[in-house]
Amino acid sequence: MLIEVFRNTPAGRGCLVLTKNVLDHVSDKQGDFEIRFISFPSKEAEERGIDRAPSILIGGKVYAPGILTIEEIEGLIEQARPRSIGMILTKSPFESEDATMALSLALPAMRIGDPVDVFLLGDAVWLAKANLGGEIGDMMARFAEQGKVYASGPHLEAAGIDPTGIRQDIEVCRKPYDTLTDLVMERWDRVVSL
Repeated sequence: MLIEVFRNTPAGRGCLVLTKNVLDHVSDKQGDFEIRFISFPSKEAEERGIDRAPSILIGGKVYAPGILTIEEIEGLIEQARPRSIGMILTKSPFESEDATMALSLALPAMRIGDPVDVFLLGDAVWLAKANLGGEIGDMMARFAEQGKVYASGPHLEAAGIDPTGIRQDIEVCRKPYDTLTDLVMERWDRVVSL
């Protein structure tokens, strides 16, 4: 995780305390941390919208100005950690806007580093069709480039959807509720069901 420390040049007392606290925290913890010290004011700070020093930016997501304690830094790192999200869809994309809404939330989450999976149950298995057109088809294609899509095999069969007619990047689950239980318990930090 990238930790960027913005500090005055030459570094004043507050900047030195923040630097020491960041280094002390990272040396205490296991994990993959990269620390960058960036001068303030600078073009790089301005491009990121940093308006004061000392301040810290973690993972490009969490910003905090001021002299932070080790405990505060730890809390900010926890906030910036990627959260895996599972979206369970159950309604047909032709009768509900739920799929469009879910994917419009998933795509930005993935851009900031949060892994997102979609699980298709019930009538939502129509989203698995290879030739799904329109806006929802485009959104599914963009999502599947980065995210994982699971579909219930029994629901695909019940809908009469031929396995050769679904997208190749979709994992068909023969025991969908077993797979779903494993994902909820082991993989996903957050679950959204629509």
